[in-house]
Parts: sequence; C-alpha cells; structure tokens
Amino acid sequence: MMAKKKLYIYIILAIAAVYNCTCCVEDPDMTTEVKNAAPPAVKLLTGTSVEYKLKRSATSVTIQAEVSSANGLPVDRYGVCWSLDANPMVETGDTAVVGNGVGTYDATARGLEPDRTYHIRPFAINKKGVGYGEEISVTTTTGLGIVQTLQPESVKALSSVLGGKILDAGEGEILEKGVYVATSATEPSPRKIAMPSAGKDSSFLAVVGDLKPETRYYYWAYLANRFGTVKGDMREFVTPSGKPLFSSMSLMGKGYTSATFRAILQSTGDSDITECGFCYSSVQTLPSLEDEPSVTMRVPCEILSDSVMNGVLENLKQQTTYYVRAYATNSFGTTYSGDGKSAIKVIVRSQAPTVTTSEIAADDILDGRIEVSGAVLDSGETEITDAGFCWSENESPTVDGLHLSAYNEKDTVFKGTIEGLRGGMTYYIAAYAKNTKAVSYGEVRKIRTPDVIAALPDYIGESVTEASACVVNGVGYVFGGDLGGERSSQLVSFDTHANNWSMKTQAKENVKGAAFFPLNPYSILCLGGRTNDDNVSNSFYYYSVGRNEWTQLYPEPESPALYGASGFSIDNVAYYFGGGSRDTMNMQVFCFNGREESWRTLDAKFPEKQLNGVAVMIGSKAYVGLGMTGNDLTGVSYSKSLWASTDFVHWEEQSACPTAAQGVLCGVMCNNMIYVLDTDLNMWSFDPEENIWNQQPVSFSAVFSSGSFNNMFMFASDGIIYIGMTNGSKKFMKYDPAWDN
Repeated sequence: MMAKKKLYIYIILAIAAVYNCTCCVEDPDMTTEVKNAAPPAVKLLTGTSVEYKLKRSATSVTIQAEVSSANGLPVDRYGVCWSLDANPMVETGDTAVVGNGVGTYDATARGLEPDRTYHIRPFAINKKGVGYGEEISVTTTTGLGIVQTLQPESVKALSSVLGGKILDAGEGEILEKGVYVATSATEPSPRKIAMPSAGKDSSFLAVVGDLKPETRYYYWAYLANRFGTVKGDMREFVTPSGKPLFSSMSLMGKGYTSATFRAILQSTGDSDITECGFCYSSVQTLPSLEDEPSVTMRVPCEILSDSVMNGVLENLKQQTTYYVRAYATNSFGTTYSGDGKSAIKVIVRSQAPTVTTSEIAADDILDGRIEVSGAVLDSGETEITDAGFCWSENESPTVDGLHLSAYNEKDTVFKGTIEGLRGGMTYYIAAYAKNTKAVSYGEVRKIRTPDVIAALPDYIGESVTEASACVVNGVGYVFGGDLGGERSSQLVSFDTHANNWSMKTQAKENVKGAAFFPLNPYSILCLGGRTNDDNVSNSFYYYSVGRNEWTQLYPEPESPALYGASGFSIDNVAYYFGGGSRDTMNMQVFCFNGREESWRTLDAKFPEKQLNGVAVMIGSKAYVGLGMTGNDLTGVSYSKSLWASTDFVHWEEQSACPTAAQGVLCGVMCNNMIYVLDTDLNMWSFDPEENIWNQQPVSFSAVFSSGSFNNMFMFASDGIIYIGMTNGSKKFMKYDPAWDN
C-alpha cells in the first residue's frame, strides 16, 4: 500500500513539473529575472571539519549546512529533509524548515526512532525550485547508558555488598538501577534487586541478602531509562560457609599422662561462637563431635582476646597414639583445624620407648629377603640403647626369639634386611626399641613369603621323556624326546614373563637326548641324539628364535655323532662334552666356531667318560660332570664327579656330589650356583666359592609322584628354575631357590 502511495505521488509531481515547465516557457508574464534564475545552491558542512560536527541522539540528528548561492532569486526557506529511504525529498520525506536567505545554518531532524539508520540532506527553496545538498546516512543512538558491574564487597555466607557504576547515564531520566543475581550464568529468570537513585556517573551499592552458604553466584549491574535496560559485565563470587576458620594448631608440650595444645582462630565466621575446644581419639584418625563419647572425647575451652584457644588433654595412656583436632561451632556449623582433613598425632611420654613398624610393601619382599624399617617416636625416660626387628611364625614376635639389631644413633628411623626366611610361610614382624627401663614393640606386620615351588600351566606338547631344554632371553625351549614307541621332533617354548606355552616349528629329525643349547641370543644349536631306529645321529641344526626356522648346517660326516652330550657356548663358540655313540661313551671335547662355521677336536680329553652330564659356565670358569659314566653303555653308573676349568685343557676336580644324592641327570646354573635334581627328586646345590654341596630343604617327590624320575629337564631364568616333566605327566613347575631355606 505504501509503495502505491509513493507511486501516485511521483506521478503527480511529474505532471506538475511538466505543467510548470510548460507554463514557464509559455507564460508571457514571467519576468526575465525568473527565467534566468536557478534553484539555490546548498552545501553540507557536517563532517568536513572539526568545526562542523554531526550531532545525534536517540530521537534526533542535527546537521550543519550552508546556502552558498541564491542563484538569482531570494531564498524563501531552507532546512533539512530525511527518510529511511535513500534520496529524501521535500515533497516525499519529513522536513524541518529553519530559516531563509543565504548563509550557514543548523537544522535538526526530530521524532526519529532509536538505533535506526536515516538518510538526511539539507535543502533550500526559491521560486525557481528546490536545491539539495549532499546526502548522509546516520544511525541514531540507542539512548541507553553504560554501566559497570563492581567487584563484590563484604561477601558473607548469607549476604554480600553488590552494585555498579554509571559510566554513561544515557538520554533522559534514569528510571531504575540495580543488580541481577543468579546461581547460573544462563539462568532465565535471575533475581532482580533495584537500588536507590544516585547521581549520574556515580556508583550504587547495596547489601544483597537471602544468599546461601557455600554457593557460587553470578551477578551483573543494570541501568534503565525510557529507551530500555542495559546490563554491565557479569561477575561471580562464592559465599563462604559462615563457619569459624582456624589458622593454626600446635602441640605445646606433653607429660606422662597429659598433652597441651594451642589453636588460633583466623575468623569466628558469620555468627558468634557457641562452643569451642579440642576433641581427641585413639581410634579415629579424624575425631569429630559426631563420634560416640566412648570413641572421641572433647575438652571445651574459651577463646582468649587474641583469638587463641588453649586446652589440656589429661588421663592419657602411655604407648598410645592419640589423634587431636581443635573445633569451633557457630550457628552455621562446626569446623576443625587442619582444614578438616588432618589431625595432630601425639604420644605422651613413657618410661618405655615408643616405636612404630613401617608397612611392608610387595616390593620389599624379594630374592629371599625382606626389607623392613621402623622409627623411634619417643625414647622414653632414658636414651635408646638398641633398636631393630623381631619376627616369628606366631603372632607375637619378641626379642627373645629371632631378631635383628638395626640401631642408628643419628636417626630415629632405622632399617634392616631379614634373610633366611622360608618360602610359602606366614611371618609376623615387629620393630622394637630398648632403653635402660624397658623394651617396646611397634605394630606387628603380617606377611607371606613367595612359594618355593609353584605350579605353572601344563606342558602343551606330547608327553615325552629325555627331552632337551635351554633358555634364550627369558623364553625356555623344550625339544624332542622319547614318545615311547618313537622319537619326537616337536619344539615348544615357554615365556617365563607371560607364563604361557607356544608351539614352534618342528625339527627335521625325530630324536631324543640331543645336545641343545644357545650359541648366542639369537640362535640355538642342536646336535645328535638317538633317532627312531635307535641310531646315534650326527645331524647338526641351527634354530633361529627370531624367524622360528630350522637350518641344517652340517650333515654327516663333518659333525660328531653324539647322544646325551652336554655343552655351552662362549663368544659364539660352542663346546661339547661327553655323550656317546651307539655302544661307547665319549671323552673327546668338540668345538664348533659359529663365526667360521668349522669343527675341531681339542687335544686334551675330558677327565672321564660322561653321558647326560651337566655343563655350565660361571664367570670365566666351566663346570662339567655328573651324569653317567662307564666303559660302555651297558655297564654305566652314576658319576659323583664335578670338574672345573678355565681353558678346557686343565681340569680340577671339585668336591664330589654327596653319596646321599642318587643319580644326577639334569642341572642348571642359577645365581652363580649350580642346582641339580637327583633321581629321588631331591634338589642339591653346589657353591663354587665354597666348593661345597648342600641338600636343599625342598623335595619334588610329592609334586612329581609317578613316572620315571631320571628323565626330567630344567632351565633357569631371572633367578627362577623351571622343571618338567616325568614320564606320562605334563606337570610343569617353577622353583625359587632364594626362598628354599
């Protein structure tokens, strides 16, 4: 409708203009003066210099203009016209006439709407027509003011002083000012608090009540006039609990039955203190007024002028740890010293020492020993003369039994190492401390030592006897063996860290009693053994642990034919001891150079014939022997001899294996000791430093209760010995010699 109205106006004006022009041309009464004149020349001054600034408000805009030339006729009137559309005209827009003639003038467009963009231009009129100046676009102001939200003051549990500062009052009278308060930054209906009027550009503050303790609030100032409401920036604060607050608490002194404490209040809170004092307990580590009186006791006291509280705890028991906290109560509740999270421990003086036993962690129990620690909390009436640890299999260890002195004059903390404990046992351990008056004990700690023998997952291959075994990088490998009617070619590995078995690539020959040990960290050598037809093989294989592949290096006749040989490797050189052919036992020592891939026979022979013996390296010395000996395979007996050498030429006989030990057909080196298992399933150890044999307390006869005991295998890794398996059984065990005491 508006567009149609404007169209009609434009048509009428066009007709009128044509009419006027026609009249001007044809009117015989028109003077020469009029004919030669032109509409006035008008120039917009606003914006051209500092002198002529644009003035605007929410409802008006004032411009400055100049009628620079009347152009031949008097200027009847001049002013300003405006519109929301471009190119405002006197005939179509709103106008304001402010004068006539020529010269500079101010003109104001009034009755405008806030925050709207208007098109404005000056005009001047004479009898010739209307002259217009430059058009400008001007946006009116909002009319709103500017308010700043002030920081909260005097924040309490139930109230706070809030307010704002008027930076710009806006246009017109301030109708209202105050703050909005909410518990959420996006709360749709915040609480509104209007505040008394204040002058322009001034602050306004008020106490805002009805708040909740320990609550986060969001607030912002506001300012209202006839144009609307403007908000300041949002701020936030958290109300305190209103409860009292402690700054410190300390132990001032102690006697044999009493202790004196002092606490200092930082604040009494938002209401008067109704009760204060000290609460203590020997049971609760954080005593409180809510505990039963039989558990937690209290000692009320008064607050001195300097906010100090003093209290004396009496009738305390010696050798008892008490936990103490100061407390203070007002209408908002009770608070405790230590930020409510800690208490002061106190033990009154005693004739006897006061000692504590530290907790024993799993990491403290290792390799057949237990690391323990304790501390003297109070020396008692006289100085400490001794401190340490006692242990027992019963619940009350004392210094009259097993004990270890660990007294340290320079430190109240003392440490020790308990050794010689048996595996799979429960022990009770306590720290102790002595003075000239008495001996005292700390807390009794209960621990269980690791089992000496523990079952592992059963062997996953076919049940065999006379299998060969070794270990590489923490993984044990079990190869070949006797299946009863024939030999085996299976290779099975056991990961000692993951405790699981895996099937590997089978060998190319079925054998039992092969020499099987690592050449280096990457490969295992496999030599000889008895085949399915009971012949002794001279086949020589290389097994890659990384590629899980077998490679035949030397077929006969380059490699020796051996059955039941033992050996080891040094720097990629393998040495083979003993073994036998089909009918005889061997005394030769064979050597395989892994770098050159060549065989040679050492000139010096081993001191005795040997079959299924033990061969290990400890440091730079080789230990070889045991197993079986004899002139041939029909007249064999168990050997008790063990020999040592550093050059494999000169051999020194070591202490003989005790006669109590039956035949020894398998053994390993573990922790620089040699461990062997005899055919009665007893474990023996040989100490190279002392050159002595000892029978270990443990026996495997109850574990492996059936089958042929002379056909087991062993390998060791990380101080643990792994053992399996008797004939017809797939049992697999681990043995920890460190705990076999």
